[in-house]
Amino acid sequence: MTIYKLTVPNDVTCVIGDRHSPTPLWMISGRAYTNSEAVVAFADRQGYDVAEVPAIPAVYLEQAARLNAYPGVPMNAGAGDGANPEQKYLFTGPDGQTQVDIRDVIAGRVTA
Repeated sequence: MTIYKLTVPNDVTCVIGDRHSPTPLWMISGRAYTNSEAVVAFADRQGYDVAEVPAIPAVYLEQAARLNAYPGVPMNAGAGDGANPEQKYLFTGPDGQTQVDIRDVIAGRVTA
């Protein structure tokens, strides 16, 4: 099975496809890994860099598991522009009030 690394030129974190899939494909800080030829074809059409890699790094799998486990993580973070560059990483946490930095979820510094 061939594994592909997809990269984009920014640090966006988003789901490629269905967030409610049992195994959503996360683009984490501008990179994702897949063995799906359909996803690779989509990524290529969108201008992503695509490269074959020997395996999916364990750190990426751990980060994706953290995102899947955290309730309310938005499907797209880190892509917007604004007056405060850090604002693009924040989303409202599961309590409906707390601002959570998606980079902290990825790194495991916050958990639900």
